[in-house]
Amino acid sequence: MINILKSISILSAVAAVAGFAFTNIIGFWQAFAVAVVLQIIIGSIVNSFKLQKFEVEELHSNTEFILNKSDVEVECPCGRSKQSIYLFANDPVITLECPECKNKFRVVLNVSTQLVTEPVNLDQMYDVLKEKQFNENSKIGTSL
Repeated sequence: MINILKSISILSAVAAVAGFAFTNIIGFWQAFAVAVVLQIIIGSIVNSFKLQKFEVEELHSNTEFILNKSDVEVECPCGRSKQSIYLFANDPVITLECPECKNKFRVVLNVSTQLVTEPVNLDQMYDVLKEKQFNENSKIGTSL
């Protein structure tokens, strides 16, 4: 709220100075109105450039982050050279040429799934089985 009042005060002060400066040429209120409109237009243009610059910097930062995470060093099967490549899931096969042996080789991205299991807590399992057995024994005793 204070920032808005501060901005309006500065806008009005600059417009009033412009109004007094151009009173003899176009009149105070006309100069005041023109100064207000020009300040709003110029402010909007400056803000859009700042926003564009921020968005470009953010995009560049995100791109660098993704590229750094995707950078992989691969070795030729001959074992004499290593190459750094960017590996992405949408490009599962990349063909390279070794600068040493001049042979072509492929880098294949193989994605597989694995089942995640958790270790069994034997103490808890014992308690569950004991309670289950107790419940079954109590049902047998009451049905007789």
